[in-house]
Amino acid sequence: EIAALYPDTYYTVNPDSPLYHVGGIYEKKLGYDARKFRRSLAPQNFSSIIDIGCGDVKRVAAYRDAFSDCGAKGTAFDLLFSDATREMGKQFDVSCIEGNIETDVTGLPDDGYDLAFMRQLFEHLRDPRQALLNLRPKLKKGALLVIDTPNVGGGDFELFKNRYWGGYHTPRHFHLFNHQ
Repeated sequence: EIAALYPDTYYTVNPDSPLYHVGGIYEKKLGYDARKFRRSLAPQNFSSIIDIGCGDVKRVAAYRDAFSDCGAKGTAFDLLFSDATREMGKQFDVSCIEGNIETDVTGLPDDGYDLAFMRQLFEHLRDPRQALLNLRPKLKKGALLVIDTPNVGGGDFELFKNRYWGGYHTPRHFHLFNHQ
């Protein structure tokens, strides 16, 4: 069922899509965001970073680079990776591990990560609670988990809720969250 929802033509994995994130501006933005995040958490250090549901490896590579003074390593975790993404993982020195955060995390080491990202993923999960339960043993004590998801209480929702809000991503968004 998942493959039907995310075919090879899906914009996050299709370089021919006009919405595919690529290019110098995108990569500069990733680097800027990662360095800003690093500064906001100084002097906290992270040495093992995982991006769950990452799509490609560029974001986790940017965060790994922002924490390079800590000897940080980056891992990309997703349902599957194209050959091109695996090659990019080698190029950026990011490990690519396939699995399903809701059902199969055996490829991830226990107590393996001190910084984890789930960016624009949570709303796509059938069972977000199970995903968190599966992830917990994979995180080190005191790890930081960063989750961002469309918010039905956010400003963009208020502006676009009647028609064009990005959170209405049927049939891929199973849950819509609010602040509470």
